[in-house]
Amino acid sequence: MTMECRIDPDRGAVLIHGFNKLTDEEMIEAISKLRLNPDLKPGMPTLSDMTQVEDLAISPYGLAQMAEVMFSTDEDRGDAKAAIVVKANSDTANIFAGMLAGMSERNRLRPEFKVFHDLAEARVWLEIAA
Repeated sequence: MTMECRIDPDRGAVLIHGFNKLTDEEMIEAISKLRLNPDLKPGMPTLSDMTQVEDLAISPYGLAQMAEVMFSTDEDRGDAKAAIVVKANSDTANIFAGMLAGMSERNRLRPEFKVFHDLAEARVWLEIAA
């Protein structure tokens, strides 16, 4: 699995780490499991570190499927925020993150998404300790 999701109870946050090649199937499976986790609390911020993803094999269909998973469980998220951290020089990752942020804004997905190129800045925005 090239996408790991875990809930850090000490920080009160969801930590997602992507690396190597990330596919539709792996992304959808990881997000589905996360959204069904009983430890996921309303308002819990999400920090997604995608800086180690070398090959982003995500299709528009995969994004739509992930959005469906998120729409079906949005009531459980409350007013959470999510930061996606991507490499500044990765066109593919930036396009993916931008599409996800745009989809969030248009459809009022929860959590609210924001794209960052710096992990420390993302933590500050989310109010998550390092």
